[in-house]
Amino acid sequence: MEYGLPVPREAMRLFGDPENPRLVTIRTRIDHTDGMLAWADKRLEALAAEDLCGFIFKSRSPSSGMAAVKVYGEDGMAVEKGVGIFAGAFMKRFPLLPVEEDGRLNDPLLRENFIERIFVFRRWRELEKRDRDRLAVRPLKHFGPFPRSGKGRSHAKA
Repeated sequence: MEYGLPVPREAMRLFGDPENPRLVTIRTRIDHTDGMLAWADKRLEALAAEDLCGFIFKSRSPSSGMAAVKVYGEDGMAVEKGVGIFAGAFMKRFPLLPVEEDGRLNDPLLRENFIERIFVFRRWRELEKRDRDRLAVRPLKHFGPFPRSGKGRSHAKA
């Protein structure tokens, strides 16, 4: 909806190569791939400033499906191997961010795992932020288990 299409809008599908599909309307065959990617670039730039700790996608959506989105070939047959246009751009931009599809969150174990990943990600970010300055100025040799002077080390002679 944010992309700017009217409501209601014509249904769309992914067509072509599952690794690089095109987002095309079903009836009029208008290709919205480039427009969606341009919008996604702007939206991802805005999301980068939001300090996100997780993101939920709409399952099976040709724009926001995270996995197993139907991609139709020239013969009209579909394979469930695609990723939605926006979801693909999002996961490429934020590869470490915990993501999940809405339908999979109905499974209690997957939901719990997703929530745990969010908390771990948030804690990792807090540690990273807190320690960034302190760790950035310390020489690497301070992280070793041995004293800097070298005293007390036993060295085998060849």
